[in-house]
Amino acid sequence: MTQVVQQPVFLVLRFIFAFLAIFGNIFIIVTIQRYKKLRSKSYNGLICLLAFSDVIVGIGLLIRAIATIVHILEERHDYTPMHCVSIGATNIFGIHLSQLSMLCIAFDRLYAIMSPIGYKHRDPYSYPLKCLIFCVIFSCMGLFFLYLGVENDHIAKVCNIGDSRPNGIFVRYWTIFFTVVTILLFGAYGLTVYFVRRGFNIQCKGELEREYSRQKRVFVTISIVLLSHFLCTVVPLVFIMAGVIFKLSTDYFSLVVLVTGFLSGVNASNNIFIYGWKYKEMRRYMGLMLRCEDGSHLQRETSLFFSNARGDVYV
Repeated sequence: MTQVVQQPVFLVLRFIFAFLAIFGNIFIIVTIQRYKKLRSKSYNGLICLLAFSDVIVGIGLLIRAIATIVHILEERHDYTPMHCVSIGATNIFGIHLSQLSMLCIAFDRLYAIMSPIGYKHRDPYSYPLKCLIFCVIFSCMGLFFLYLGVENDHIAKVCNIGDSRPNGIFVRYWTIFFTVVTILLFGAYGLTVYFVRRGFNIQCKGELEREYSRQKRVFVTISIVLLSHFLCTVVPLVFIMAGVIFKLSTDYFSLVVLVTGFLSGVNASNNIFIYGWKYKEMRRYMGLMLRCEDGSHLQRETSLFFSNARGDVYV
């Protein structure tokens, strides 16, 4: 396992995804906060929250990569649990934030589809702010359980949380946390899909129809983000749950935690590409950011509430 972690290709990939996650998501946050038209919409505030959590994940991945290089240079092969837990703490905090941010986004999309007019007139800043407070508090609670009861009572051969505490309090907490969040997340998303497929509110005309069309297209973009979250975060965590249920070996946990940490970086780094692909307005304003323009010349397009062949989001 140690040889896999220290492979040059694996280290290079960690650095690549770490820098993409950090600078790509910072770019998203700065773009939204710079332009009033973007920051005045509630769902963009939640996109900022998700980007912030993915910046933390990227920092955690970078810390892990740097720590691995330091271990190689020091020719270190034995690690204390506290040392390894501390190295992985930032990534754990970021994954907590990311999962809870996706949960907030799922309920936001459900409300937007069920009540487009009510969503339009909602304060665009209060809900994202409440979500930020909620996510940070529960993520800090996750760190509390991570460190709870850590003792340097054995020497780990692989420096990750899986080898340090495979059957500790944190694993049990994480299993419960992950199960509850996943059920709520995909329950809310499933309801939203149901309403979208049934054409909920589509029989109405005028402002309601326009708002419904807008929120439906935003939902499509968020669906791609959620798919990435499912493949890179949820699926690996299912294997962790399986290890807890069947009481599998420490080597199994080490491998799964290693893969989970790496895939969390992959998931955190792809947001900028998803928004650039499917979210037209974000794509345009990111272009303005790169050109250092203020965007005052942009005019509201006549095709505002209609999708094109690419399925872009118009807002």
